[in-house]
Amino acid sequence: MAEPPMPYLRVSNLTKHFSAGRGGFFSGKRGVVRAVEDVSFSVARGETLAIVGESGCGKTTLGRLILRLIEADHGRIEIAGTDIRTLDDTAMRKLRRRLQIVIQDPFGSLNPRMLIGQAIMEPLDIHAVGTNAERRARLAELLDLVGLPQDFANRFPHQLSGGQRQRVGIARALALETDLLVCDEAVSALDVSVQAQIINLLQKLKRERGLTYLFISHDIAIVRHIADRIGVMYLGELVEIAPRARLFSTPAHPYTQALLKSAPRARVHERPEIVLKGDIPSPIDPPTGCRFHTRCPHVMEICRSTPPARTQLAPGHAARCHLLDPALAAKGQTA
Repeated sequence: MAEPPMPYLRVSNLTKHFSAGRGGFFSGKRGVVRAVEDVSFSVARGETLAIVGESGCGKTTLGRLILRLIEADHGRIEIAGTDIRTLDDTAMRKLRRRLQIVIQDPFGSLNPRMLIGQAIMEPLDIHAVGTNAERRARLAELLDLVGLPQDFANRFPHQLSGGQRQRVGIARALALETDLLVCDEAVSALDVSVQAQIINLLQKLKRERGLTYLFISHDIAIVRHIADRIGVMYLGELVEIAPRARLFSTPAHPYTQALLKSAPRARVHERPEIVLKGDIPSPIDPPTGCRFHTRCPHVMEICRSTPPARTQLAPGHAARCHLLDPALAAKGQTA
């Protein structure tokens, strides 16, 4: 979809399908989970792109594909112009210093038997960075960077609160020469007041270190406070992408409009109330045509048979919906 100039990260036609059982364990039938389908976007250096959508829409899979924690079936993942899907293990290991992830459960990401100081220095040990004295100095710097006291290095994960453990996760992610940080529901397990603290910390680190973020969340109200641009996913597809202010003021896709209506304090004027009916269809057997047509209040006959093309609405703003197709509008088919 819409691309900023000089992208640091460029994703093109990224697709991932998983094999899955269908009809029960003993049925012998196999299905295909279409987790990510033909997703394209780019992110400028120092920018925060948020990816939002309901649970099961493919957000987490997308983040892990970009880091090559799982392998894509099709598409390109370019970091600073290099398609990382073509890199061998040695080159990818070197690149991983620059690509890191912060996950939802900070406790689950930490070894309960490992001291906090050991956990933060582990990436330095794995990549053989610096002497022991230099690693200890780096540990002190990282603890200070994320706002933790130095004596926390001698504590175990269970002795920290959820917010403190997430700060440890961020410190460990920044231990190396990190450029791109994937935040996968990084604040969703925290109390509201702690969420604000972690978001403020992430914004501070972005300003000071020039980090690029892919911020994955199911909560569009949260991303309003951190994102420069927002991409909306539904059932594996990217259905809309726009600058933050424009997405909140002029949402184009009916699904985006429904997400905004469901968010606390999300004020989008001159738009009727939209109530989604039914559950998200199974990614094993997604609907034909537009995948959203089974829940869309504006569904037309074409929506049931033909996938919508991308429509460019303004600089940086694009969406996939037949309601936005100028050719259909000219024929009066969107009324």
